[in-house]
Amino acid sequence: AVVSTQSTGKKVMEEMSFAQASKDVVQQVVRQLDVDQVERKKKKFNVCVNKVPESTKKSPRDREKEDYQYCIDSLEIDARDIVSCHRAGKKDEKISNFCRPLIVK
Repeated sequence: AVVSTQSTGKKVMEEMSFAQASKDVVQQVVRQLDVDQVERKKKKFNVCVNKVPESTKKSPRDREKEDYQYCIDSLEIDARDIVSCHRAGKKDEKISNFCRPLIVK
């Protein structure tokens, strides 16, 4: 009877350990889903504009200003409505006509 009680206790402890591990995994998945949902909401009103010529300016700040001005002039977006604008991806100097997408918030 002593052996079966120890065996049963060990099984209970293993099941509790498994249950805790499962609970931790579920909590981690839920946290990641929450983060993903927040990211989706933040991107919901972004506009992605393709084939906008890249600025030839050297300074990233100057290039960003040109993109911002493009949004105002060519896309006719009110400056007060633009939260930010930036290029997606890394600029490839090797390709002369390469235009990264312009993301406007």
